[in-house]
Amino acid sequence: MSEFTREKKNMRIEEAAEAVVEILKEQKKKPVYKRYLFGIFDKMVDNNRRKDGYLFVPTIENREIAKPDKKFIENNWAEIREYCAEHYKKYVVWDPNGIRIGTFKEYQTQQSAFQNIAKGISKKHNKRAELINERGGESEFIEVQRLQIATGE
Repeated sequence: MSEFTREKKNMRIEEAAEAVVEILKEQKKKPVYKRYLFGIFDKMVDNNRRKDGYLFVPTIENREIAKPDKKFIENNWAEIREYCAEHYKKYVVWDPNGIRIGTFKEYQTQQSAFQNIAKGISKKHNKRAELINERGGESEFIEVQRLQIATGE
């Protein structure tokens, strides 16, 4: 990926994250389904580009950057959620009724659920790998480890 392409993608992710945060803030802690979010996403991006009566179009090297659309947000959803958490300190959390902005504690709780899912998937993968290897095929084993980050570093 060229430097221009990487920079363009980063700008679109930033713009998309801003729109997602604004949409979810408007819902006031009420969870929404992604299909609803994706449906009104284009409208929010258009509103964000039209501030104070002016149309703002981001550029890199005098080249206009296309606005992030529904397909872009669907394909880059994981990166957009991470951007929200890193730069806006707004944590997009899953709820049985959809997604919403949650607290850091909820975000942290969901991380342990993801860890358990990853362990289950690796266990299933390793059982299949064992069978494949026994029958003459080649498959690698994977291991999920929980790493501790030393405090103060």
